[in-house]
Amino acid sequence: MPPELSEEGQLVAEALDKGTLPLLKDKVEPILEQNWGEQPRDVGCDPEARTLCAFYVVVSILLQMGEKPTSLFS
Repeated sequence: MPPELSEEGQLVAEALDKGTLPLLKDKVEPILEQNWGEQPRDVGCDPEARTLCAFYVVVSILLQMGEKPTSLFS
């Protein structure tokens, strides 16, 4: 029996079940593409751009984790 999920884990599982994460990724991706298409800039200097990039990376990783069963608890 897998261990009980933390509150954060439950929120992520719920977002995966409801399909919220793919929608968020789809909304963030065009913004990133537009920003870099119009004005390539150093992300390290812009806190908002850094936050958006980090958010995109986290959502992408969570989506990949949701697609592949892991053997950590086997």
